[in-house]
Amino acid sequence: MSFLFDVSIIILTYNSEYSKLLSSVKSALQQTSVSFEIIISDDGSEIDNLSEIEKFFIDNDFYNFNLIKNQKNIGIVKNAYNAVLKSSGRFVFLNSPGDYIFDNKTMSDFVNFATSMNAEICFGDYISYYLDKDGNVCFNTNNDLPNNVELFGKKIKKYKNDFLVGRGLGILGASYFRSRDFTLNSLKFIERYSKYTEDTTSTAYALLENIPVYYYNRKIVWYEQGCGISTNGNKKWLSIINQDILRTYKGLLIKYPYCRALKAGIYYYENENCPHFLLKLLLKFPIISTKKLYHRKSIKRKVIISADDVDRLNKLCNQKR
Repeated sequence: MSFLFDVSIIILTYNSEYSKLLSSVKSALQQTSVSFEIIISDDGSEIDNLSEIEKFFIDNDFYNFNLIKNQKNIGIVKNAYNAVLKSSGRFVFLNSPGDYIFDNKTMSDFVNFATSMNAEICFGDYISYYLDKDGNVCFNTNNDLPNNVELFGKKIKKYKNDFLVGRGLGILGASYFRSRDFTLNSLKFIERYSKYTEDTTSTAYALLENIPVYYYNRKIVWYEQGCGISTNGNKKWLSIINQDILRTYKGLLIKYPYCRALKAGIYYYENENCPHFLLKLLLKFPIISTKKLYHRKSIKRKVIISADDVDRLNKLCNQKR
């Protein structure tokens, strides 16, 4: 396939606030030194903001956009898959209202990094924030995951076990940057098993296909903590996510029946709430578990937030319609 753009910036929406959607769009429109399109795919929302966004694009003389309206809710994974099918960028960046591209050079820097590393999937740092009851921007301190960034790269064995056995090493899905080809292939497989979880599941797919994951030491996204289904603290949604991952792992096991790390991952998600779970995991999968515990000893790191960063986020969060 010949690509029309360097990047397809895809914003997935569902009953989203227009102000947050607009700010996400504005963070995309500020990108420089890179060709891009913006695709907004709505997953059957009751409130339709797409006509308003279309007017905004036209008023700002931007026409490389595609607005997709699903008539019924089909879930995050299929919504993403359908949007990527209609994309024309060499790379894709999946985004959500309330999450903003970090600065105006983010997409061009990630295109250059992914190209130089021949990377199908990579991720960067994020800054986690939330709005208090008065609409003021507040920052969370947990911006340092994953801790083991030095493990990522060509030598997949160094991080494959850690990823598959329990919660994906803490890589934030909103910080991913992927090739269109890889994203299509992974989502095509995943959507048979998972409705809402495409980040942990697509990375598991990559590692089992021997596709390395690269870390780029650069901030990629402002992430609104507590609004997504994985960070809102709702136990029902956490259970749904776990079941998505478990079904995907079992689907992958059909393709890779001899993968011990995958079997350990399935055991993890099936038994993590049982008494003496970690001891049982260690006894059942001693080599896998020992390697996992070893990598957990990596030194923690800290993502620094500068004064300019704070000013940039405040401007995005407080823009008028």
